[in-house]
Amino acid sequence: MRFFSIVLFAFFFNFSSCVFSKLKEANKKVATLTEQKKYAESKVAEQDSLSKVNTVLSTKIDQPVDSLEVKGDTMASLGQLRDQKAKLIARNRELTDTIAQYQNALKEIFAIEGNKAERVIFKDQSFDCYVAKTNNGQIQFFLRDEDENKPYLSLNNLKTDLSKKGKQLVFASNAGMYMGNNEPQGLFIQNGLELAPIDKKKDGYGNFYLQPNGVFFIDTAGLARVFTTKNYLQEKQITVKYATQSGPLLVIEGIINAKFTEGSSNKNIRNGVGIIDSNLVVFVISNKPVNFFDFASLFKEHFKCQNALYLDGAISRTYLPELARLELDGNFGPMIGILK
Repeated sequence: MRFFSIVLFAFFFNFSSCVFSKLKEANKKVATLTEQKKYAESKVAEQDSLSKVNTVLSTKIDQPVDSLEVKGDTMASLGQLRDQKAKLIARNRELTDTIAQYQNALKEIFAIEGNKAERVIFKDQSFDCYVAKTNNGQIQFFLRDEDENKPYLSLNNLKTDLSKKGKQLVFASNAGMYMGNNEPQGLFIQNGLELAPIDKKKDGYGNFYLQPNGVFFIDTAGLARVFTTKNYLQEKQITVKYATQSGPLLVIEGIINAKFTEGSSNKNIRNGVGIIDSNLVVFVISNKPVNFFDFASLFKEHFKCQNALYLDGAISRTYLPELARLELDGNFGPMIGILK
């Protein structure tokens, strides 16, 4: 009997220990689950609160503050946001009106009928462009003052000299490459007078010799063309009034120069000229560095140019007041100007 009691006691002791252990383990799990539940509930509440605030902000910001079903700091913040929004809208209207007035004033002063100044976004890149008629005698090429035989060197000097002569400069840019003494690299004809001879070399260093290079010229009838240097040398029937040689050609008979690589990392500020038709040309300068392929594509795809010529790179400047572009510095050789 005593033995049976000992065995029974041992059994209940072991059973109780086992139950206690299981209960302890269960309590731990319950505690863990409870903490996880609290954390989840807090996140749900936080998300719900944020959602409600967002709903208020998005749907009621334009309503009078008094009608908002919110209290304290939130209401004050919404009021401030509403006031800021109203001020920004009013300021935006003021700026829009001012810009419109400014642009109208610029057009009144500088616009030429048939010409067009525009900022073009092409392949997510920005370009300032000037489309100009060629048969009205307003496009001229400059290197030296014809009266004093003095080099202009900068767009500012050109503008100042023309102003003294009662002429209004509405567009100007460098017109091709030049050497250390500011003399043109290659052919340059100013008002029918050849100031630099054509360069026939094909194997020199630099962009000028990247083949094919070419000549942008305007004849005495006011017709504009871009020829390869080879084709220009073969042309015998044209009397040229203005001409500048540069390189490389960007577009040749509607085809992008095969030397260019799409996606190239060789980027620079670039300016050039394209022939839209014999009476219409476009001058372009990039606002940020661009590769040759994208620059050529703008002429081919956007302006539908059959032929286009690269003029120069990083040193390039353009004076285009209709677009509030007022670059007048530089230390150039040849330049192109359009007069009103």
